[in-house]
Amino acid sequence: MLHLRLLLLLPLLLALPARAATTVHVRYDRSVDSFVVHPDLSYELTSTLDATLLTPRGLRLGERSSHSFYPDHQSREVLEAWVEQPDGQRVTVAKSSIFTRPSAAAQSAPGFSGAMTTTVLFPQLRPGSHIHVKWLKVQKTPPLLGFNVLSEAGFEVQTVSDETIITLPADIKFNWRKRGP
Repeated sequence: MLHLRLLLLLPLLLALPARAATTVHVRYDRSVDSFVVHPDLSYELTSTLDATLLTPRGLRLGERSSHSFYPDHQSREVLEAWVEQPDGQRVTVAKSSIFTRPSAAAQSAPGFSGAMTTTVLFPQLRPGSHIHVKWLKVQKTPPLLGFNVLSEAGFEVQTVSDETIITLPADIKFNWRKRGP
């Protein structure tokens, strides 16, 4: 009886659809955060992202890059931004496609948050396009709890290279921790 059940189930098991492979929509080819810390613990952060948009969904996910900041003690600037097409043609992001506006928190709670958001809109995207953006954040006043960085790879996007570089004066004590291999 057991053999008969197995023989009846075998065609059903063979007819099941194969498990779909995971689709990668966006690949971060290179992500670098480079901090230059000053003696008073204020700092400058240069963030560079190079990514490849692989699918139509990836185009929607990578069509913009945004960063928020608090203008009373921070500034944010786009140093460079472009799209490299699959055929090698480079399209520079126009100044009109880079704008700063009140952040969502500032819009929904005016007077409680002065946060601003700068956004880059990448033009002429198609599957296989590479996007590049380089940001500068200047922390004009020392953070309340001192200089502190958390760097962890995101698991939602395939990442080839992710670096954090910290340059600081020799007399500043530096502590670091890691978890995992």
